[in-house]
Amino acid sequence: MGGLSSSTARGYPNDVAKIGLPEYEAHAGVGVSVGGALWIGGSLADWLSLGVGMVGGSTKSGGLMSSGAAFSVRIESFPLFYRGGAWRDAGLLLTAGLGGQSIKRGKETLAQGEGTSAVGAGVFYEPWRWWHLSFGPQLEYNHQFSRSMSAHTLVLGVRTVFYGGP
Repeated sequence: MGGLSSSTARGYPNDVAKIGLPEYEAHAGVGVSVGGALWIGGSLADWLSLGVGMVGGSTKSGGLMSSGAAFSVRIESFPLFYRGGAWRDAGLLLTAGLGGQSIKRGKETLAQGEGTSAVGAGVFYEPWRWWHLSFGPQLEYNHQFSRSMSAHTLVLGVRTVFYGGP
């Protein structure tokens, strides 16, 4: 999946003595960029898939660069699959995992979150098919957080899924 992302991040240096002190806080305002994800998984049922993968991206705002990535477990569900028709192609997704996030000004790291928790949720629709590939829009929200960092990302993109097997 790849698409247009909007994100913001706020954090402190990864130093216990500086966390929570206003003079060390870095805030990358809302920026727009591109983000993406790559997954591999399998279907447990017609309406349920599980996978593992990686999601990441970076954004520039106000002279600061915020970037991050996370390795996650992904659950995708097609809750209206058995209604048939167009409903079978509408889905929900949940992600959870671990990653890292940072805010930099040039080469200087202003804030860093190593071992951040990452959670996400989204909706998608796969109306177009060709061979074993399915395509469609996806809207996903991700939140990465630790004691020293917090980042929010919203991605509107196009997903391409390969469905194959026995």
